[in-house]
Amino acid sequence: MKKQKQGRIINIGSISAQMPRMNSAPYTSSKHGLVGLTKSTALEGREYGISAGCLHPGNTESELLLSGIGSNKEPMMSVNEIASAALTMAALPPNANMLEAIVLPVEQKYVGRG
Repeated sequence: MKKQKQGRIINIGSISAQMPRMNSAPYTSSKHGLVGLTKSTALEGREYGISAGCLHPGNTESELLLSGIGSNKEPMMSVNEIASAALTMAALPPNANMLEAIVLPVEQKYVGRG
């Protein structure tokens, strides 16, 4: 990326970096670390034309989430919807960056989750 003076890094974080679940301290901490890495990379990459952003998916039909939900059915998105969001980030012109993006099902509780 440095040689071509352009590039884009899209990290996949989690809504847990914004609002953690119970009993998820290690996972949530790792996602906070990824946000820090993303911001540092965006800062350090500027002079080389390299951008970095972090996509935070909400509830997504993945093996990780489905294994932990059990009978507590929460609103879900497909992995294709997350892929679409990543493609939107990737399609930005080189002089623009989406530093962080949260994508979640419309009915997923975000504010006041409790």
